[in-house]
Amino acid sequence: MDNAPRRGKIDPIWWAPVLFLVIASLSALTILLFNGTLRDTIPLTLVSDRAGLVMEDGAKVKLRGVQVGEVASIGEEASL
Repeated sequence: MDNAPRRGKIDPIWWAPVLFLVIASLSALTILLFNGTLRDTIPLTLVSDRAGLVMEDGAKVKLRGVQVGEVASIGEEASL
């Protein structure tokens, strides 16, 4: 009776592949979230009349104390 089929239960031989797929899926999701692949971005340009604003590449951009982005690049344009 040891080899009798189990009713309504998964055969233990399938637990290893299921565990492997779960671990692989969670790893892939973690990598995608870490790289920011699943994040939407909207480009924004800030124009200032004075040079008093000091920013660096990679600086945090906050709105009401919550980080909403980061500075990608800084440049200057000649005024007309």
